[in-house]
Amino acid sequence: MGRRKEVTPPDWDNKQEDAICPLCHRPMPEGSWNEHHLVPATFGGREKITLHLVCHDTLHRTFNEREMKRYYNTIGRMMEHDSIQAFVTWIKKKPNDYYSKTKETKDRKRNRR
Repeated sequence: MGRRKEVTPPDWDNKQEDAICPLCHRPMPEGSWNEHHLVPATFGGREKITLHLVCHDTLHRTFNEREMKRYYNTIGRMMEHDSIQAFVTWIKKKPNDYYSKTKETKDRKRNRR
């Protein structure tokens, strides 16, 4: 397995301000972001977007990989889901660097693919 490559969000190149999360539209302070494959890498997806860690975790808690491959592969489609709309409304009230680990049950992990 190859080494993980350190990636810098494109919006941070030669700028002082933080990049903006495309899901919650809040600034992403350095170290509070992660990359998300719009179509899961396990299904050959290559296109990535940069999201807050908590936003990224919420997407994977809400959708399994097959759902992401088949339908929820754009920000617009993700925002159609009631749980994601409620999450975005809630997270906008939190500090930009807010992070809370999400809990996954064994069943949810088993059903990811």
